[in-house]
Amino acid sequence: GADDCRLQFSGRVVIGESCARFDWPATRVVFSTTASRVAVRMDAGRNYFNVVVNGRRVAVLKGSQGVMDYWIDACPVGAPRAVVEFQKRTEARISTPLQVFFGGVTKP
Repeated sequence: GADDCRLQFSGRVVIGESCARFDWPATRVVFSTTASRVAVRMDAGRNYFNVVVNGRRVAVLKGSQGVMDYWIDACPVGAPRAVVEFQKRTEARISTPLQVFFGGVTKP
């Protein structure tokens, strides 16, 4: 769940057992993985996110209303692990509240 100690949040975040809620720009969640692809399940509203893998921005993600899985290519072939970061870009005054759910998502 969102309260998993392997998830590192930075910024104003309300963390519950099943989801984390935040609405401020530059708020982020960071985790490491050995999976080649990972999904973040969230109701992203009208928000945009930087997707950063191993310190390099690899995508700008446009969110959508409703809970859905956003798939990210994470750990490059041959790499032992990757550090993945989602950074919220959208200003609070023009975005919608965000809920991020962790756990229960498997590789395709």
